[in-house]
Amino acid sequence: MTGSNAADAAITAADYKKLKEDFVSNLPGGSIAEINYATAMAPSRQSLFKADTPFSLLVDYLLNIAPILVSVTLYTNSPLLLNTLLLLTTLLVYTLPRNIGAPRKKPIAPPPKDTRTRKDAPAGPPAALPPKPFLTNYRGGILVITTIAILAVNFPVRTWGDGLSVSRRLANLPYVFWVAAFNSAYILAYCLIETLFFPAVVYSSTAAAERDAYRTATSRVLHAYNRNGLAIFLLANLLTGLVNLTVPTLDVGPVAAMAILMAYTGTLTATALVLDAYDISLKL
Repeated sequence: MTGSNAADAAITAADYKKLKEDFVSNLPGGSIAEINYATAMAPSRQSLFKADTPFSLLVDYLLNIAPILVSVTLYTNSPLLLNTLLLLTTLLVYTLPRNIGAPRKKPIAPPPKDTRTRKDAPAGPPAALPPKPFLTNYRGGILVITTIAILAVNFPVRTWGDGLSVSRRLANLPYVFWVAAFNSAYILAYCLIETLFFPAVVYSSTAAAERDAYRTATSRVLHAYNRNGLAIFLLANLLTGLVNLTVPTLDVGPVAAMAILMAYTGTLTATALVLDAYDISLKL
């Protein structure tokens, strides 16, 4: 490369850096309504499968990660349409008959008390402070939204996430009140959905029943995100830096941008699931 070409490349790199800084700086932000619409579907999804099969984990990802991704990117200008489509799909699923074609099984009577082993014996009473599925799903969902916004804001597929910088930076009192109200409302929504659709969590009489109810009502993916939240957040920042160093994000089209974001969220999800599968909790 000649001196002139090197100088031109340096100028081009400097210009691109300035364009990138302008793209993610001094943003007008999104309205409170836009943020509420974009995140409205988050409390409405729960785990459908207790089995930890690749298919069930894929469906878990498609239910709990993909809708949030498209809501803050492709559907950022029409979140109500996305919420309507998800609601109609949910209603359709609930109207379908259960276990179509499955043979009826006779209920198996429990063995006599004197033949039960210690392993089969009823567990003790529920814990005084058991883990709550609605809190796990809420914390995991908030982390998913945060990690998606970290990278998505760098692409021309604009997101409501670009609206968090102005008020958060000012840290004014109305913003503090709004954050408290936003999180309180969503925690309440998660709690109400759990109470209505998963009453076993509330009325479990034994520790074993409580654990089974928690597993039924909790997304495996969101549980994994919640378990290693800090590690996943740090990994998200590292991957965002890697993408910014290797991809000219301002020049990427919608299809390529979504492919990168899907690969990014897939990597984060796979990492969280592997850590959870090996019973690893990273604490700093």
